[in-house]
Amino acid sequence: MQPLLLNNGIIYLKREQIEHAIRCFYNFLGVSLYPDVKVFAEWTVELGHGAGPFYKTSDESGFLNSLRTFLIYEEENKLFLAMGTPRDWWKIVKPLL
Repeated sequence: MQPLLLNNGIIYLKREQIEHAIRCFYNFLGVSLYPDVKVFAEWTVELGHGAGPFYKTSDESGFLNSLRTFLIYEEENKLFLAMGTPRDWWKIVKPLL
């Protein structure tokens, strides 16, 4: 009911379960799409119907933190770029490199 309460997508990235991480990321996004305003609500009754405080800083920043981690992930002295991108995208890009 509280989609941004835990950092599941980031945990999946650390486990290198990219498909699960991407699914989790889009679930966060899908729950927060409303016809009139784009907002991350504290919790949802059902898709498209948020409840609780709107524009909650912790949920907004949780989503942005996930997005950043999917694009730029740091671990100790290593930097991973675009770790959270769908693997099918790389099939298209690889021949171009």
